Amino acid sequence: HSLAASAMDTAQIVKEGLKIGQNRIIPEFVFMDPRGVGLWDGMGYQAVSDAILAFDTQRAGIYGDGARPPSNEDGTPNETLADQTTRLVQLVSGLETQYSGDTILLIFPDGTGPALLSCLMAGIPLQDVHILDLQPGEVRWNVSPSTIWTLYNARRHDTKFMELYQSRLQHGQEEILKLQHIQMNKRDEIQETQQRMMEEQYYHTQQMTKHQQEVQQQEAKQERQDQ
Repeated sequence: HSLAASAMDTAQIVKEGLKIGQNRIIPEFVFMDPRGVGLWDGMGYQAVSDAILAFDTQRAGIYGDGARPPSNEDGTPNETLADQTTRLVQLVSGLETQYSGDTILLIFPDGTGPALLSCLMAGIPLQDVHILDLQPGEVRWNVSPSTIWTLYNARRHDTKFMELYQSRLQHGQEEILKLQHIQMNKRDEIQETQQRMMEEQYYHTQQMTKHQQEVQQQEAKQERQDQ
């Protein structure tokens, strides 16, 4: 069951609860997608989640152009926060054009997407985006720069929240080392596979060359006998 499907299921529940028409539900499968994490995609959710938190906090920078996850051979996107920002800006631009003046409810498939949008609205450094991460099922109403700053400052001065945040940060640093080890092993596996394919290709080429030489020698011998 994909994250997008879960978001659509939530939209259907909201539609029924608010008694609005199906035409008011607008599917979106690009701009609101979760950030692509490349090689880390498909690994344990909590491990990768904490690793990304630590990665962004330490390396993303104010504008989110650092902390790019490792790439994957299968083409899975490996985005920085800045890359995801580009998609969110396009989302807001489209909403302003099509639904100006309307009350809009955005149902994201993850908790960092809306947190990142909040940072952009309030001018909060993107490296702190995970302080504003939403929990599964969490709803925020009447979001504005002032309410975002209020929540951001409240969480930064909330001892329990910051203890949990620091705990996840430390765990994330440990997970980064594990993930990097996996990355190195996978790179070695790829190199070994490529080397084996090259050796097999070389052997096949040698065999073909040898066979052609034997055929040519046999043909030359047959020509001499015919003469």
